[in-house]
Amino acid sequence: MATFGVEGIRYFSNFRASGSGTGAEDLTYVFNICNGFDEQLRDAGHTRRFYWANRDVWETDLHATGMGGDDDNWSDNVDAFFILTHGTTMPGTRSSPTTSRSTSGSATRSTGASATSSANGCSSSAAIPSISAIR
Repeated sequence: MATFGVEGIRYFSNFRASGSGTGAEDLTYVFNICNGFDEQLRDAGHTRRFYWANRDVWETDLHATGMGGDDDNWSDNVDAFFILTHGTTMPGTRSSPTTSRSTSGSATRSTGASATSSANGCSSSAAIPSISAIR
């Protein structure tokens, strides 16, 4: 069976308030989609490693560990990774989480921010296999 991780951002008020960009309106149905993906895979017997939501979705989870990121512990540490968010219109910019992590790579993130009862998540350009392909 496969392991997977899910991340989703619905609310972008912090991004807009930071002055990092314009637009980035809140999205609808983010957690309907993320929860459906999560439920289908778990129902098929796969193991969810994490599900991060809103402010607990960190860009560093997608960047190479050797380049200051933490992908070895998150997006590159699962068989399937799913993220639902806006893209950026500002090439070459990177954001950093406001919460610090220990040097061991462990994170302190709040849970329960998503619409699911248990929550723990990231985006890459790699194709996500369809749910039926993972079964």
